[in-house]
Amino acid sequence: MSLFSIGPQCQTAPDGQGANAAGPDRASQKAVLHSPEGDDVLRRPHSDDTKGRDREEFVADMKPHIPLYRKIGYAFGDYGCNLYWQSISFFLLFFYTDIVGIPIGIAGLIYMVASIFDGCIDPIAGALLDRGRTRFGRYRHWLLIGAVPLAASFALLYWKPVSQGYTMLTILLVAHLLFRVCYTVVAVPLASLSARMTDSSTERTTLASLRMLFGAGATATVGFVTQPLGAAIGHGDQARGIFLVALILGLVATLALVIAFLSTREPPVNDHALARIPLRSYVDSVRLNPAFIALAFGLLFATLSTTSLNKSLLYYFKYVVHDEGSARYALSSGALISLILAPGWAILGRRAGKRVMWLTAVTCGLAGLICFLIIRPTGPLTATAFFMWMQIVTVGIQVSYWGTLPDTVEYGEWRSGVRHESFLFGLFMFVQKAGFGLAVAIYGACLSAIGFHANAMMASGTLWAIGLVMAGLSAFGLIGSGVAAYLSPLRLGVHERVVGNLAEAARTDGAVA
Repeated sequence: MSLFSIGPQCQTAPDGQGANAAGPDRASQKAVLHSPEGDDVLRRPHSDDTKGRDREEFVADMKPHIPLYRKIGYAFGDYGCNLYWQSISFFLLFFYTDIVGIPIGIAGLIYMVASIFDGCIDPIAGALLDRGRTRFGRYRHWLLIGAVPLAASFALLYWKPVSQGYTMLTILLVAHLLFRVCYTVVAVPLASLSARMTDSSTERTTLASLRMLFGAGATATVGFVTQPLGAAIGHGDQARGIFLVALILGLVATLALVIAFLSTREPPVNDHALARIPLRSYVDSVRLNPAFIALAFGLLFATLSTTSLNKSLLYYFKYVVHDEGSARYALSSGALISLILAPGWAILGRRAGKRVMWLTAVTCGLAGLICFLIIRPTGPLTATAFFMWMQIVTVGIQVSYWGTLPDTVEYGEWRSGVRHESFLFGLFMFVQKAGFGLAVAIYGACLSAIGFHANAMMASGTLWAIGLVMAGLSAFGLIGSGVAAYLSPLRLGVHERVVGNLAEAARTDGAVA
């Protein structure tokens, strides 16, 4: 038996349920690839004539190699989105509790509601994007359309209401929901572009590593400038300072998204892609795609780990280390070291596979948490070293799952005869954001349970419990994500065989037509 195995054979897909379904029924066609040992390891379900021609045209249009300037331009879009994402990851909860002054339990609840709402609209946006077509393609133009509204909603997110009580809480929640809608308009198309730009797993790993490089750059930008720049331009008013910083970050992010729009290209969308798409095909694109299901569970657990670390950093430095100003050095230095080491993760992924890369990152993360519990860092240098190490781990996991996600599109197409790339990306982002919201709510509830109160003196046991909460949630998330990665059917070489099988099936379908 071959060591290469990717799950049970799929059944014949019902007529008309592919993403590009159209045309008359005909007998099932199966293209088979053989492993080096001779086993039949890949079988594609039947596709009708039109699906075969569409896939053949799509494969012909897709370029395995992407010029470097297009990759960098695409990564600029991720820099822009990460200015927003990293800011709300590190500073928004702190803004709610220590600047606006609401209890951390309520702040976590606002976060959870907004994140779950955000996640729910992502797959809807993805399904709508799958049906779209313009002269720019399906996705690129949304980067331009959504850039300015996103910047404006981000600034509003950091505006401190003058009202109090339930009115203030309502304003904060509505502002958060508005930002999430604007973010979805840009983030789902940007993420989906990686599946349209190339079908090469190697190129996608490179794209993912560049995304992490530019994302780390955004983390360094946000971490290093937010507090000192806010203090400088706020003139002693923290609320005014962080609001002005949000305006500046929005302007920079808008420029980055425009660069991404100008730099990227999509293959042409054929006319058949606009055919009516049955609802069941969306269900099949997930139900028959164990690679995506495993990845989604891995993301859910990984999000719990990274969120507990990100949310803890400011609180840990302010209340345990007693040096709030050093938090920005931990943020920026962790991001900078990730900039240096992210290519190393990409090299490991190309040589050993993304699954091995993910499991390696999980192992490194668990080792870091064990060291944290043994050393119990209370000084700025040791605490910074710990958060730097965990940021390196986070980047390794992120390169893994963003590099794997586009591969699940072809895997799902092979299993079900359905290609819904934007829907899968939207659903993936639903998992990410819903997990993010749940993780913040869990984190807030844990801090409330240990007796945490913002801007107040607390017992030494409560302060150390902040670290225990962080380490416990992070360890649980790392272990869960590692199990999901281990169970993924996308072993090294599987995706290449899947793509080859799809291309061979497309040629066979075209010849029969």
